[in-house]
Amino acid sequence: MDEALKLGDRICIMKDGDIVQFDTPEEILNNPANDFVKEFIGKNRIWQQPGFIKAKDIMITEPITTSGNRTVVQALEIMKANKVDSLLVINKQDKLEGIVTIKDIIRNYTGSLKLNTIMETKIKTVKLDDSLMNILNLMNELKIGYVPVVDESSKLVGLITESSLLIVLSNQYIDQEDEK
Repeated sequence: MDEALKLGDRICIMKDGDIVQFDTPEEILNNPANDFVKEFIGKNRIWQQPGFIKAKDIMITEPITTSGNRTVVQALEIMKANKVDSLLVINKQDKLEGIVTIKDIIRNYTGSLKLNTIMETKIKTVKLDDSLMNILNLMNELKIGYVPVVDESSKLVGLITESSLLIVLSNQYIDQEDEK
């Protein structure tokens, strides 16, 4: 199976003479057609092929967001209520406009100040299909602890943070230990 995943453009999995799934290695790993395929390829095999793990597989799907028209005081309340230290700023079409961190607020604290005047607007983002390896390299290269995930129209669809990566990877480790 390892060789098929590494070398094959398409893989055909059959059971009792019937084709169960015929697809790319990535699609079979990410979306096995049924339990037979899942068992056949191995439940956690995708983690042995990190190039096939995409942003959409590991992102937080509902990051905490706000509008740039909110005040610093409102932002602090949202942060406190959601136990986060940053907010992604989006417009009415859910397009990412910036990010505001607790550090930004402390540096610029004036209760009535609007977030769109202090938010960071030069943000590195990744797309849904960017690989885990590329995301890790980007975060390491830029020394950042988070990276927003956007779709083709720059609409915010998720967030990857160091802590979310640790949770996903540690859950994977726990799952593998449970199988032993």
